[in-house]
Amino acid sequence: MSNTSSGWKPLRPLAPAPTLDGGRPSDPDAPRGIVPQRNLVKNACKICQSKKTKCDGKRPRCSRCTSRSLECVYDALYEGMTKQQSADYEISRLTDALANTNQMIHVLQHGTPEEARAMLALIRQDAPATGLSSRTTSYDSPSSNTISEASSTESVTTSVHSFAPLLFNRDEWRGQANSNHDQADLNYALVSRSTGDNLDGTHYAYGHENELVKQQSSNFGNLPFSSGIYANHYPPDIQQQQHANLYKPLWAIQPLTTLPGTSSVKESVASTIRHATSLIRAGIQAGQPADQVLNQVIGKRCNVAAIFDRDQYNRTSLLSKWAAGFVFSIQHKNRDFVSFASMHLVWTLARWMIDPSPATYEAIPEWLRPTQLQLWTEHVEMLDFVLWPTLRDTIAHNPHTLQRDWRWLAHMGQEIECDWYFPTDVAFEIDPVSGEMYLTEDAKVGHYYGP
Repeated sequence: MSNTSSGWKPLRPLAPAPTLDGGRPSDPDAPRGIVPQRNLVKNACKICQSKKTKCDGKRPRCSRCTSRSLECVYDALYEGMTKQQSADYEISRLTDALANTNQMIHVLQHGTPEEARAMLALIRQDAPATGLSSRTTSYDSPSSNTISEASSTESVTTSVHSFAPLLFNRDEWRGQANSNHDQADLNYALVSRSTGDNLDGTHYAYGHENELVKQQSSNFGNLPFSSGIYANHYPPDIQQQQHANLYKPLWAIQPLTTLPGTSSVKESVASTIRHATSLIRAGIQAGQPADQVLNQVIGKRCNVAAIFDRDQYNRTSLLSKWAAGFVFSIQHKNRDFVSFASMHLVWTLARWMIDPSPATYEAIPEWLRPTQLQLWTEHVEMLDFVLWPTLRDTIAHNPHTLQRDWRWLAHMGQEIECDWYFPTDVAFEIDPVSGEMYLTEDAKVGHYYGP
């Protein structure tokens, strides 16, 4: 039986694909036109999603919403984040807010009248419910999230609301008697009034009461200033440091932090800087590249996500971990622009202390660089991280008052503000590989601190 008799007909060949201009190619064997690929954005704004229009994904407002003066809202908080990551971040933020609210209610229900009044004051100031009393908070309990590489401090504690460790306890700042303070009366330049002898051996002769017969103001005689340092009756180690500072460039002179202050603060700052310096020195001596060692210990930039993201905290550099704990210990806040900017400034100053160089010194804002009093006057470690230079000089002039009672610093940590009037998400740059979050250049130069 033939194909014709069975009713079967052969299939026709397929027609050639149309060209880009809509016509058909004259040659069936000619290559087909290449269809251009569309540039897809990871997250479109809600208005473009509802209108089913193309969105370019620009932040903080896409081009379509900008041209039509529409409110542009994204499901993801930050550019480059997926919806799931954004949802996890929001869940974490709401969980912290709920825990903070529960503690406020707990203090109001079960706290003393003084604690309840203090909590009401915090609520009116919109401050987190932390630091009231050891009976209502868990700051005095040991934490499992200590910075083992950052310092050898054994009293590092953490808050129930955040994984960020508390490097020191603000309860120690209340002008109470401290064993360290008994040794803080370092007044080496006092004249012995019982003998009437001055430092250079000049004898004062007194007639009537408070009447000075002979006066000579030349303390070091004809000694040159560099040799006169060895006659100022300071301890030998301080004299050596003062003499060495005369021949150092400004960027290499470190502040003279020798007064014994609050123990936990001293251990946090001094031991961290010593430990980081020893790690860098040991890594270079072991043959590792210097850039690699500095990146592991200090990091190329300050990862501000370490103060609120547990994963980033565990993966970031040693200095970013310490800066996160340092800022959270003072401010007890970890999700606003003030804490992010403070963390960047603390990291920048500590980087210079660990790795002094012209580049690291120039990176410090001019108003945060050590003043002359910080370089030549004994003070506690915390003074170097106070933001305003005039306030630092005032504290340096009053070592036995302002450097013993630090309650003003706790108040400053709650009241400090930044002149940043833009959404917080536009102040960040996110590394697409590591996920680390950095302040943009505009955010670094655009914030101004004020009470």
